[in-house]
Amino acid sequence: MEQKEERIDSLKQLLHHSSLTLRQQFILNKALGAEYELFVSDSAMKYFDNSLLIADSLRSVPLADEVRLCQTSVLSISGMYKEAWETLHGIDRACFLFFMIVGASYILFLLIILTIALMQQTIPNGKMHTGIHC
Repeated sequence: MEQKEERIDSLKQLLHHSSLTLRQQFILNKALGAEYELFVSDSAMKYFDNSLLIADSLRSVPLADEVRLCQTSVLSISGMYKEAWETLHGIDRACFLFFMIVGASYILFLLIILTIALMQQTIPNGKMHTGIHC
């Protein structure tokens, strides 16, 4: 919990730099929203809303859709299913498909890492045995 608060404080400090580009502001607001997502949903939505405004300023549909997916997550976690459904339907289908593929790839990557970790066995001297013999 303390580490999360430290990350949030660090991100907030970075966000207050006047020399940030809109893209950097977008990234920091989205990161703050993600940090707050399971912590304080109102704050998460505030930072995701800020990111959405910036994405609109940048005229970037993919960035806006990326944030809408984050908002959908917060809304559904909060039990606001109707609002989550409406937000989800506002997302460009092509972008949604892209994020689904990226998300599935990330999950596959994590499963591969987990499988490798589970395949490793500790031997009595404390060294890791990977099953690879050279």
